[in-house]
Amino acid sequence: MGEVQLLDGILFAIQNTANLIFGIIGPCIVLIILIYVFARLLNQATQTALGRVYCVLYFPGCVIHELSHAFFALIFGHKITKIVLVPSVFDPQPRVEHRFNPRNIIHMIGAFFISTGPIIVSSALIYLLVRFLLDGDIFAPISEMNFSVNLIESEREILQLLTSLFDGTKKVIANLINPENFLNWRFYIVFYAGAVLGTAAELSWEDIKFGFFGFLFLLLITFVLNLLLFLTYNFEMKDEIFEYAGRYSASISSIMVFTVAIQFFLWSIFKVFAAIWSFFRR
Repeated sequence: MGEVQLLDGILFAIQNTANLIFGIIGPCIVLIILIYVFARLLNQATQTALGRVYCVLYFPGCVIHELSHAFFALIFGHKITKIVLVPSVFDPQPRVEHRFNPRNIIHMIGAFFISTGPIIVSSALIYLLVRFLLDGDIFAPISEMNFSVNLIESEREILQLLTSLFDGTKKVIANLINPENFLNWRFYIVFYAGAVLGTAAELSWEDIKFGFFGFLFLLLITFVLNLLLFLTYNFEMKDEIFEYAGRYSASISSIMVFTVAIQFFLWSIFKVFAAIWSFFRR
């Protein structure tokens, strides 16, 4: 293998890694960040609106948050050494402690998914609850969304993605505030569950650091795989991987868009409620 071929392989690997990360996984990363931001905002708004009642009503969210970490830790082979779901005087901080082998590729990839587990699980549960308890037409705007595989190659397509995210979120919220929903008892179950799950998606600083570490490792693995594809002249497999990854990324992104819409909807309601409550307490 000559130096020119190796250099071409490295450039090929860099370009395709960038396409895969930003064009396919990119929308999921953007949505993970949005869900995290709105989880923080929703937490703040609900604490202001509900006061001490917040701790009781939102306790299930804390449990779901920690179990999500534990779930992905088990999937990726990490050894769980301690789980604290219920805070106490002796152990006031809910958490999941686990050990892993930094030389194990599966363990290292799992770092990203373990850290973002609460966001993934909360999004899936919100989606399932609305799917089975409310009208399926609420999801219509999401099915119309288009996630491109080659976003990094076109600034126009990046703008189209952002516009699609905004329009989809706006339409979902419009469907949620349909007057018929407020006469349906199932809507209030979804409302409470959405608030609990929406706040459960907030990540700690330790989660963020560990997740970023896992993301960097994913970048490295993707680069190495692309380099191997080039050196073995397996270009058709590259296209198959892109098509497969793009299809699943679009599905996951759609579910996350709905989570963002639910979070924004609930955050708006609690902000209005807190403002009204503050006004009458003066």
